[in-house]
Amino acid sequence: MKTKLIRRRMTALFIVMMLVFGVMEGSVLALAPDSNQLCTLTVHKYSRTTSPTKGNPTGELLTPDESAGLGTPLNGAEFTLYQVTMPTLAAGVSLTGSYTVSGDYGTITFDTTDGTTSATAVGTADTTSGKVRTTAGAGTADFTALAQGQYLLVETGIPAGYQGAEPTIISLPLTNLEGTDFNYDVHVYPKNVSSKPITKVLGNAAKTYNTGDIAAFTIEAAFKNNEQQEADKVSSVNDLRAETDYGAMIVSDDLVAGLDYNSSTVSLMKPDGTTVELAQGVDYSLSGVVAMAGDDLKWELTQAGIDKAITNAAVALQIEMDTTVCISNNVLINKASSMAKKANSLITLQAEVTPDVAVPTGNIEISKIDGAQGTATAGNALAGAVFALATDAAGTEFLKPDGTTKTFTNNADLIADTAIVKATTDAAGQAFFTGLTYDKTNGSIYYLVEIQAPAGYQLKEAPIEVSFSKEVADLNIMVSVEVGNYENGLTDPDNPKFKLPLTGGQGTMMVTAIGVVLLAAALILYLIKRKKKEIK
Repeated sequence: MKTKLIRRRMTALFIVMMLVFGVMEGSVLALAPDSNQLCTLTVHKYSRTTSPTKGNPTGELLTPDESAGLGTPLNGAEFTLYQVTMPTLAAGVSLTGSYTVSGDYGTITFDTTDGTTSATAVGTADTTSGKVRTTAGAGTADFTALAQGQYLLVETGIPAGYQGAEPTIISLPLTNLEGTDFNYDVHVYPKNVSSKPITKVLGNAAKTYNTGDIAAFTIEAAFKNNEQQEADKVSSVNDLRAETDYGAMIVSDDLVAGLDYNSSTVSLMKPDGTTVELAQGVDYSLSGVVAMAGDDLKWELTQAGIDKAITNAAVALQIEMDTTVCISNNVLINKASSMAKKANSLITLQAEVTPDVAVPTGNIEISKIDGAQGTATAGNALAGAVFALATDAAGTEFLKPDGTTKTFTNNADLIADTAIVKATTDAAGQAFFTGLTYDKTNGSIYYLVEIQAPAGYQLKEAPIEVSFSKEVADLNIMVSVEVGNYENGLTDPDNPKFKLPLTGGQGTMMVTAIGVVLLAAALILYLIKRKKKEIK
């Protein structure tokens, strides 16, 4: 009896185990997404100075407690979603090292060597094929009715003062944490990377600027800094005021000579992307405007301006600035900076600085060398040569910064004059003329005139023609000219054997007078000889 009972119990246990394992095995093997089910993707964007924690790897919506530490919802971030084709992998092989995906976006290469998935190179986007959404309301952007597959999520529009999230590959749908079901409603929380609090952009970088053209810039400086110690960091506009004590918000732009300041409009940028214009002398002060000499501009919010910024919950200060392009010997590249100081902070401000911003224009690059040593080498560059730029082949009409000309016929006056644009070669033998008008229809011609030679060298006397071809397609047009000088005592093949001073100079009068005297003496001697013959 006992044996039969044991056998029955063992049989029952075996059947139960078989049923359990059968159900488990069946559930795993049978787990497959419903091919008819469309997916949704919700992007959650937050504003904070440090990177938020990653969302749930299963794409599930975070609870209020889980999302409480992510920061403030950020609106105005534009995301574009592209369907892509992933690499084909053998069973059990994972993506490691670098890999490339392709599809509507073009191509993009990812690097996984550091344990994360980050984009290292981005192809050209086809914006007609991607779905575009912008975060709004609670900082979310919704993509609906998506077919199952792999997608590339790219932040294509970044709010002022923030740097966008890196491109991310997302698979739709995702499995839940237990691996027993699929999640067709996926939520992602893109990880922010560190941002520069200030940006400066040229309004139209797709053109060549000529003398007299307006070059418009937009500077956006967020109410934060990344360069201070933690206790003194400014993370929002609210940090600029503490009861009756005020911090500071300063934006600076040291314009190079060649960009002459005209005007600016200063506004507060609100979280929704709208702006509130500020009044100069009331909400902010402006200093450092110097006509035609390069401007060390500084905009600084007053206490009234800080109050207004806090009232409007502003995220950044926006400055729209117009400048006029002038002829100069400076390459037209400069940058802006911002300094946000926390209320009650006693530290010295550390500036946040933008990358260089270049204005494309017509440029001449001069390389000055020792002519006897041939082409330019590291050892034969000549410093101290001074050039002016003429518009006529005779070298008498010289350019001023505003594009007008001034006539000179005397070299000494030309050297002493401060109204015209001059360029002096540096230790590398280089000098520049920038901001030049470039006629794309007919081309343009200028004439380099050396008005002062390097010490111990002969002056290059003849004007040197420099032409801009009308076929040049580049925006930032640079024409390079190599000019060789010869030491005193050597023969310069480009200079005439008998050297006449500059037309109109005092030396010309002396040479003329000497010639007249010699001719007169010769005539007198001839007449005396003739008289003697007649007497004989």
